[in-house]
Amino acid sequence: ILRNVTYLGKVEFNGELYEGEHEAIVSEELFARVQSVLTSKACGRGRRRGRNPEYLLQGIAWCGLCDKRITTTAGRGRNKEIYRYYVCSNRGRKGRDGCDHPRLGAEELEQLVVSRVKARCTDPLLREEIVARMEVGRVEAMAAITLERERIVADEAKLHAEGRKLMDAIGSETGTQGKLLAERIGEIEARLDVLTTERCSLDAQLRGLQNATEQVRATVNILEVFDAVWDEFEAAEKQDLVHLVVKRVVVNEPEGKLDLEFHDLAAPFEPLATEPEDEPDDDSPAVAPSAPVSAPAMEARP
Repeated sequence: ILRNVTYLGKVEFNGELYEGEHEAIVSEELFARVQSVLTSKACGRGRRRGRNPEYLLQGIAWCGLCDKRITTTAGRGRNKEIYRYYVCSNRGRKGRDGCDHPRLGAEELEQLVVSRVKARCTDPLLREEIVARMEVGRVEAMAAITLERERIVADEAKLHAEGRKLMDAIGSETGTQGKLLAERIGEIEARLDVLTTERCSLDAQLRGLQNATEQVRATVNILEVFDAVWDEFEAAEKQDLVHLVVKRVVVNEPEGKLDLEFHDLAAPFEPLATEPEDEPDDDSPAVAPSAPVSAPAMEARP
């Protein structure tokens, strides 16, 4: 999302960027940070191949009756106009014997979902909670990694010192004693190789932690401007944004329910050593409460 330089108030001509006459929608700093989210597939989610950008919920919509994926289809009305639909894959394969869930008008369903997403994304308390949880996890992880790295560095220093002493002594030793010193030097070298690998791994973890922190902060910034820039997005950008925020949409039109499960952006920063938590209840912030689905809005066109 936000790959278009138009959002910066610029225009592109022959590969060069020029200041446009229109007002910038987002700052250059936010634009740059968003690119890092896209490039690194923030929180493990990036654009997936095979998705039709015309269907905002493709790949994340599920049937609330049979728990099967909801797929996409299209048809022409009496006026020859093309209408888009979402249909339960179970019903698509087996008809009513597979599932009794009716097909859903795509535009109406997407509008309902987007309104729910906008309400969530523009909640400042939610954004603050994500950043606060991320910061707690980041600090704890940073401290644990740094402590382990310091231990490794100290062990390396001791082994190097011991190795230097042995190298000084081995020249004057012969026979069994010289052989024992050589064996010990070999053990030290092998151990140093292991410690070097462990230290490099910790350094990579520190870099990954920093990158993940920047990605989540950029994503939180995206949430802040969601409502303001939504109408400026193209279809593929809108789909990317919704998939970045929403993990699962469960539709149960017969019972008038629409449940949204959101990605927990701070989850990767939760301390690994914590005890397993109970299954989230109905008040869990990761899942939005059910909202009634109005029958007219969900009705599929003939």
